[in-house]
Amino acid sequence: MKIKNGFMLRKLADNFVVVSINRKSNDFNGMIQLNSTGAFIWEQLQTDKTKEELLGLVLDKYELTEQQAKKDIDLFIDKLRKDNLLDE
Repeated sequence: MKIKNGFMLRKLADNFVVVSINRKSNDFNGMIQLNSTGAFIWEQLQTDKTKEELLGLVLDKYELTEQQAKKDIDLFIDKLRKDNLLDE
């Protein structure tokens, strides 16, 4: 899975937001605010990754239990799916 084309991650002060950058992404109206972990996962999903690959990357970067990392990744991916932002 990876992020669909037409979306960009921006850093505004201490916050991260995802915005639409072209007309092809018209079904997404607005922006998504992300924390630093969400921004890290977003950046990793610029290229095709499996959940297992994401899990390894998150565990390497953050001090989380595997259970917590899986939960966080699942919640984030569910949100991206709900907003139709993933190519799978």
